[in-house]
Amino acid sequence: MIKVAVINDVESKQLEIKSFLNAQSGLSCTLSVASVVNFLKITTVPPVQVILIYITDDGAGKILPAQVRQMKKMQPEAEVILLADNRDTKKVLAFLRAGIVGYLPLNTPLEQLKEAVEGVAQGGAYIMPYLVRQMLKYFRSQEDLEEVLTSREKEIVQCLVDGMSYKLIAVKLDIKLDTVRYHLRNIYKKLHVNSKSQVVGKAVSGEIIL
Repeated sequence: MIKVAVINDVESKQLEIKSFLNAQSGLSCTLSVASVVNFLKITTVPPVQVILIYITDDGAGKILPAQVRQMKKMQPEAEVILLADNRDTKKVLAFLRAGIVGYLPLNTPLEQLKEAVEGVAQGGAYIMPYLVRQMLKYFRSQEDLEEVLTSREKEIVQCLVDGMSYKLIAVKLDIKLDTVRYHLRNIYKKLHVNSKSQVVGKAVSGEIIL
């Protein structure tokens, strides 16, 4: 029996999904709540294998990757599927890093939802085809970005991540301060940024592979 938790801030939809799951052989909705916040407040959440989270643009339907991590700590064996219409590749990747294994449209038909629940419970993953293509493009662009920076430029970026000043970078790499500034100008141009904090941000987020 695959036990499922449903998080949906529309009560009628929540009841519809719960009724559908309970009517399926091998599936059982053991918990349904209106928001992730409510889920995290429950001190004794019954163990589930799959958590379905419906994300809307406002109100109780909002969720952050950090909250997904909290849920995974509470339910380490549970697989998380998000249902949302947001197609921002970076946001989807942030949720994937947080531990989700599924990302589907809000209006996913119930039969397809059943297939996804059974699939992730068996170790699979479900992501809408459009996003898969977008993520492939994103990863290719990051590979291009990695190839654009020279080995010296990557060293300087790493020094910035480590919090070093321009003078310390010059000392560590045994180069002149003007040379550090020259490399930084090239880095800014290649990464399309205007400050070292933006460079560090790209490195920390994984957009630059050092």
